[in-house]
Amino acid sequence: MVFAKLKIFLGLILLVFIAACSSLGTPQAVQGQVEPTVQPGETVFPTLPVTQSAPTDTPVPTQAASLPNPLCVTSQSHPDFQRGDFGQYPQAILRFLNGGATVEELSKSLYDAGVASQPRTAMADDMTGDGQQDVVVSIFNPNSRRIPPSGTLLIYVCESSGYRQAFQLATTEDQGAPGIRFLQDLNADGKADLVTSQGSCGASTCFEAVQILTWNGSEFDNALEGSSADLADPDIQIKDPGSSGVYQLVITAGGAGSLGAGPQRIVTRTWIYDPASQHWKPGSDQVASSTYRIHVLQDADVAFKKGDYALAEALYRQVRDDQPALADWMDPVSEKANLGAYAAFKIIVIETVQKKSTQAQKDLASITGNVEARSPQQAYVEMAREFVSAYAVDPSTACAIIKRYAASHAGQVLDPLGSKVFGNSNRDIQPEDLCP
Repeated sequence: MVFAKLKIFLGLILLVFIAACSSLGTPQAVQGQVEPTVQPGETVFPTLPVTQSAPTDTPVPTQAASLPNPLCVTSQSHPDFQRGDFGQYPQAILRFLNGGATVEELSKSLYDAGVASQPRTAMADDMTGDGQQDVVVSIFNPNSRRIPPSGTLLIYVCESSGYRQAFQLATTEDQGAPGIRFLQDLNADGKADLVTSQGSCGASTCFEAVQILTWNGSEFDNALEGSSADLADPDIQIKDPGSSGVYQLVITAGGAGSLGAGPQRIVTRTWIYDPASQHWKPGSDQVASSTYRIHVLQDADVAFKKGDYALAEALYRQVRDDQPALADWMDPVSEKANLGAYAAFKIIVIETVQKKSTQAQKDLASITGNVEARSPQQAYVEMAREFVSAYAVDPSTACAIIKRYAASHAGQVLDPLGSKVFGNSNRDIQPEDLCP
């Protein structure tokens, strides 16, 4: 009889425990919110909005799938969340969680307190691989006058005695609150990884410094190599191209909003997971095609330095001949003349090093006749003439001669091709770029 009553009592405890687990493990639907359509293997998350407050009735967004792991602390009731000075929130959150609060209750309390980062302020997943849910929290300081506002990212790990604050990432001098981008297993090791970013904004352009925080067995480390802080107005995504459970971080720069940036190109940088180092490593930037004359010239220079003379010459001829027509930036007349003369010079260099001396002499005569003697473009004619003459005598000296010429005539040779004319988003051409 006593044994039967004990079984009933234990069964009731088990039912209460299961109900408590489901309150955290199953995300609640956001009323009125339509989920975006996402292609298989691709997760898209837009740039964090620059917002300093959220209405108290804002629904709490969720991202993580339903989680089987139980609550760290189970309780039928818990004390109310204690507000205070911003510096007191890490301990207040810890007490709230250890009092038995769910992540949904924590999120609502942070929104009510006016410190919840958008669009998500708290998420839970197993980040340490022990089968227990750990909690990530992002809050901003409502007294901050920065745009975006300053704040803090916190990670609480579940241990045998309850939650413990294991990580804190505070705002740097010129960055906003670290936001929660993605919380999921990115490298198929059974532990959730956190993609977080800190924004910084100028008058018209914002940037995001991204990190991937992973558990190394004793603490959280940033497993993202390189930097994303140079990518203007970024679109941050994670992609699993092989459907293997191993994700890439893909950031596409939308371009700076200031006029001083000049004509810009869409740049995509991809970080690929390296199992040996357990880090995500950046690949080379992928630059979108462009019809700006300066960008075609830059592509020609890249092909030239790689030794792809056929492609380089074809692009230089497009710049020189304007066929098909290309777009200029602020001053079409001078830009077309300067970039065209430089392209004509590079064509002569290619022909000379490829032993096409007859064609090089023909193109040298053409540029000499087409460029007025005292025009700004005369410097490119002089360089072409010097290179052809020097190469005929001693090929090993030809490059050194025109590099010295360009360095001593930078205002006529280099400045018209770089950032002083085309804005700070476009690179400067150096004397080393003039020769193979």
